[in-house]
Amino acid sequence: MSNIKTIGNITGNMLTLISKEGQGFSIDINSSKLCMTVTDMLDNLGIESDEPIDTRSVDSATLEKVLIFCDYIQNNPDKAEELTKWTDDRTFTIPLDEWFVNYITVDQKTVYDVIMAANFLNIQSLLQLGAKYIASLIRNKSPEELKTLFANPTEAAASGAGPA
Repeated sequence: MSNIKTIGNITGNMLTLISKEGQGFSIDINSSKLCMTVTDMLDNLGIESDEPIDTRSVDSATLEKVLIFCDYIQNNPDKAEELTKWTDDRTFTIPLDEWFVNYITVDQKTVYDVIMAANFLNIQSLLQLGAKYIASLIRNKSPEELKTLFANPTEAAASGAGPA
């Protein structure tokens, strides 16, 4: 395993997650528990918090981005509720806090990687953010525009589409 990178503040209770490439990321155990997969491993499989947890289906860049999200939510718990808000008719999303907009407004491949990692790690609030972003990308688009948008995933963020 290569060097371990710390995400967020160093506390007495840190947990290390290992990426696909073998990169270790250390995060406060409370922040890591936003990942229900990690929580289940700790609670139900008898894994100790001092043992590194293998997340080998998630690459280093994506795991780091996901853990930054977890650390932010742990330190700003009131912001997590914002991600569950939709309009009454669920046709569009409530505008998001600037931190969430900046976090998710990246190239489309990164968005998909983050959504897949959030699904694997079972992080509901991050899945909500990803869903809102994808909804904002496809809102009011014709079928032809959607074909263009999804034909080249790396260009989606550059097209000017983004969260409401």
